[in-house]
Amino acid sequence: MSYQDEELLRMRQKAAEFKKQQSAEETLLQELNQSIHDPLVYITKIPIRFQDKVLLDGKLQMRVPSDFESVPEEVIQKAFVMDSKPQYVYEIPYLPFGLTFTLTEIPGDEERIDEMFPYMMKTIKTIGPNVRILSSGRKRSNGIYFRWFESISPTLTEASYRQVFVFSLYGKVTIGCMTCPSNLKKRYQPIMEEMIGTIQFINNNKREDGIENE
Repeated sequence: MSYQDEELLRMRQKAAEFKKQQSAEETLLQELNQSIHDPLVYITKIPIRFQDKVLLDGKLQMRVPSDFESVPEEVIQKAFVMDSKPQYVYEIPYLPFGLTFTLTEIPGDEERIDEMFPYMMKTIKTIGPNVRILSSGRKRSNGIYFRWFESISPTLTEASYRQVFVFSLYGKVTIGCMTCPSNLKKRYQPIMEEMIGTIQFINNNKREDGIENE
């Protein structure tokens, strides 16, 4: 075996060991003590900084990873096969973590959202075979009413964990969804919950200084 082959083998072994450590129980338990409001957060041993960003073309503010990138519309059209595609997709290049928003034209207040929510979950289970709903509930944060559920969904490569949250944005039903691999659910679940809790609506005429528009 040549020196180059030996070096390549060592690099592969190191990468495999690091990947194993990322999802190790010890790693996940240590990181669960951290918050997205900390100056630096480790997600599966990768350092991440969170910051408040203005999303959805200035419609709302949310605390997200600082490296979140907006996915171009042409990529969204190719990546999502269903008719009701999200208009906004945000991803981070080096983490298996995504955030989407679907803005509907359906008028919706709290009562209307409560009426729709059971049918929405039923539809999700019907459209996606083997989708398993783990739990659901409601919460209020920053004056915004949310209905939410979490699920495990099979994909072509691996199962994914999703947190779906529904709320009224300017009087219209809006659906948010955060996704990660199901084997990393323990780490991402509290991060997703914290992120939802930071959502605030933005008055376009009164933007706060220092808030980055995405």
